[in-house]
Amino acid sequence: MRFADGRVERADLILGADGRMDSPARRYVRGGGAGAARYQGFVNWVGSVEAPCDLVDDLAVRDYWGAGERFGVVPVSRRSLYWAGARAAAAPGATGAGDFKEGLLALFAGWPALVGAVIARTPATAIRRIPIYDLDPCARWRRDNVLLIGDAAHASLPTSGQGACQALEDAWHLARCLAQHGADTDAALGAFTAVRLAKTGAITQAGRHLAQALFHLDPAASAARDAQARGADARQAVAAMAQGWGAGLPLVRPIQA
Repeated sequence: MRFADGRVERADLILGADGRMDSPARRYVRGGGAGAARYQGFVNWVGSVEAPCDLVDDLAVRDYWGAGERFGVVPVSRRSLYWAGARAAAAPGATGAGDFKEGLLALFAGWPALVGAVIARTPATAIRRIPIYDLDPCARWRRDNVLLIGDAAHASLPTSGQGACQALEDAWHLARCLAQHGADTDAALGAFTAVRLAKTGAITQAGRHLAQALFHLDPAASAARDAQARGADARQAVAAMAQGWGAGLPLVRPIQA
């Protein structure tokens, strides 16, 4: 590994955990422009709030849907929470901090009162705009002694709810594969990729499927989506998600609806 300051480091194994957007490890493993992140048609604005008074009565997650728009609120306590607003956008635009607060208050005017309250209480400097990208599932995670893990290998959309979780699972499985195969690094890395590929690919596709339902702009289709969600069996839906998320892990008890 050659660094910008001229340092050179050598290792038996190099883990490319350098993210979804500009991963030198992924360029090395997959070559050239292969494996470039794909913009998926929507942007997020994210922020966090710590208020001197209660903002919510309980710690339930709130997830509000519109036609091509979404707003989610996750309480950490009654006075502390983080949030994400999202909207379909044909082009990704800029990433990072900016003066987004007044525009968001206008965009989400008329939504449930909590939405406006959390935006209003968030300092403008604490709101970030993030165009949303993921990676196409790909079976090539390694070249020589360089292995991709986390978002560098299998970045999924935030609609999957599994980005950080799958990076943690990578670490858990990789440690066990290395322990099982000892000095045979080739066998360990092959076993690791084999055990992770199907699950991470399915999670990527699930995130895309939900994003397509959330961020189309047809009000009639949005109303049909909402009706389907209201009519779904919540226990079965949660059990199915848990079953998928728990795949490949030694869970203590089976997950039942």
